[in-house]
Amino acid sequence: MASPMPHSAHDPVSGTPSWVDVSTRDLDASKEFYAELFGWEYETERHPAIGDYTFAMLDGQPVAGLHALPNRISDFPAWNLYLRMRRIETASARVRRLGGKVHYGPLDIEGHGSLVALDDPSGARVGLWQPTRPWRFVTRRPGTFGWADLNTHLAHRADSFFATLFAFTPRQVGDGKRFNYTTWWLQGKPYLGRLAMGSDYPAEVPPHWMIYFNVSPRVGTDVTADRALMLDGAIEVDPFDSPYGRTAVLRDPGGATFSVIDPSRRAIVRYYDERFDD
Repeated sequence: MASPMPHSAHDPVSGTPSWVDVSTRDLDASKEFYAELFGWEYETERHPAIGDYTFAMLDGQPVAGLHALPNRISDFPAWNLYLRMRRIETASARVRRLGGKVHYGPLDIEGHGSLVALDDPSGARVGLWQPTRPWRFVTRRPGTFGWADLNTHLAHRADSFFATLFAFTPRQVGDGKRFNYTTWWLQGKPYLGRLAMGSDYPAEVPPHWMIYFNVSPRVGTDVTADRALMLDGAIEVDPFDSPYGRTAVLRDPGGATFSVIDPSRRAIVRYYDERFDD
């Protein structure tokens, strides 16, 4: 689900998306895939705390990260979300007090900032990030981050945890029953979403964050999905219309799942039939 309103990834408010990266078993294959799909180029740095880390660049601006498994945030191939956190030195205690699990941190990444990795009470992994210098994260453009939503079987736990940790205000988008989706707002803007996985999701599907990347209207979601398939990726969910844009769920050659969206292709979609309301 994509944001109903563009937001700034440079916003320093706690809780705003501040970075995304992908964990992969085949770094070279992942780099080639995203270079062809989004036009990314790469710069690699070595850090004592995390080893080699690759920054994806678009027109010379940082848009995402890539690193090889094993790593400090994921135990399997996945796209990872990092949320801005002020006073990260107190974050671990707050997370535990609210029922979350801290895996590690704060971990200092020399020259960049500090990181805490946690599972929320519904079981989804997410990172907290406090930069130590002005942090560049380009969004809103084709080939860059557009939105993220938490997919979970324990929706109310997630809503309560993040609303308390970051002062989010949840707003229901669906009917709350057949389609239970909320957007999380800060200071009058939506920054994230939360989808309650219903009976159509097998119980063994773990809670996870879905990362969305914008695609150019000139290319479109359907062509992008076909291109991913030709680049040895996979189409997990065929392109479909949504109120926020035409969307598809893809998988890269390393096994990490993500979504692409064309926000210019918005559609009126009915998620439930009012005749069957209680």
